[in-house]
Amino acid sequence: MDATALHYENQKLVQQLEAQKSEMHVLEAKFKELRNEQSSYDNTLISLDKMWNQLVDDLILLGVRFGGGLNNLPALDHEELSEESIESCPSEEIFLFMLLKSNNYGKKGDNSLLEFAEEALALRRSATLALMRSLQEAIAAQQARIFVISFKCREVK
Repeated sequence: MDATALHYENQKLVQQLEAQKSEMHVLEAKFKELRNEQSSYDNTLISLDKMWNQLVDDLILLGVRFGGGLNNLPALDHEELSEESIESCPSEEIFLFMLLKSNNYGKKGDNSLLEFAEEALALRRSATLALMRSLQEAIAAQQARIFVISFKCREVK
């Protein structure tokens, strides 16, 4: 090969390298954007989890206040999500981990993972609904006691 051909090949390689560098910068920017977006989603899920836990705590404490018993108090001891707990989870499983507060569901097929997620979320939802029903029953019992007391007070007058 003569010098002109080598120079031409060198220019083509330099152009390819520049195109690849440009593409790499675009991809790095997109990756950074996606990472920031994921961080925003993670923070939203952490906030949602804290609010859900606060709802559960409030339901339990209101139930106790209205005389619903102390059997739900152990549910007050729950794990809060944090950025540290998320960082230990593989990136492709973070969303599911945050929803389920569990990273021990194993590496099974997509269907069994989906089933596990649905079961775990249904369990969390049903536990919260059970607490709400318990609170409603405690409030109804309290209202009945108040009605009986007010009725007896009227009879005494």
